[in-house]
Amino acid sequence: MAASKGKEGTKDVTSQDLVRALSHPTRVRILGVLSHRNISPSDFAREEGEVVTNVSYHFRELAKLGFAEIVETRPVRGSMEHIYCGTRRALFGDDDWRQMPKPLQRVITGTVFHDMVGRMSEAIEAGTFDSRDDSHFTWSPVSLDEQGWTRMMAILGTAFEEIAEVEVEAAERLARDGSEPIPATIVLAGFESPKSRGKQD
Repeated sequence: MAASKGKEGTKDVTSQDLVRALSHPTRVRILGVLSHRNISPSDFAREEGEVVTNVSYHFRELAKLGFAEIVETRPVRGSMEHIYCGTRRALFGDDDWRQMPKPLQRVITGTVFHDMVGRMSEAIEAGTFDSRDDSHFTWSPVSLDEQGWTRMMAILGTAFEEIAEVEVEAAERLARDGSEPIPATIVLAGFESPKSRGKQD
């Protein structure tokens, strides 16, 4: 995910860089796209219905902050088109999240969800989503009290931390034996659902 809410103290960027990177909804959407594919400002502008000059500015700002970089340049109609890739994840802790305005939280959440769906769709189309017999994809509605909610959030946080440790250990083994890494995507989510409306007479 381009911007993902993580456990306290788990950051790939400074809070100041993060705030600047997420200071505009267009930048949030750009990060969402760059997290799973390379794209040029002109292509992004066409897909999103934005003005190319404005979009190009936000791409350049994200590059200055270290969230994106140019990986390819190609001639297009007498000018040069730059293709960008994402370079850094925007993880932030609970304090960062609580300090963000609610409208920005909703934009980020929507972008993260869009990114997740994009990754899943690409995997399904490529045939990798269910290529392994032990792939995991489940969801379930539950009813909890406050204590149960708190415990569920703690479990999700612990899982996130353990998966991060697994990734570090895997990187060390890959460096030693030189084998090809297995690209994978994990999704952890827990949120309050709307109350179901009772049947009307």
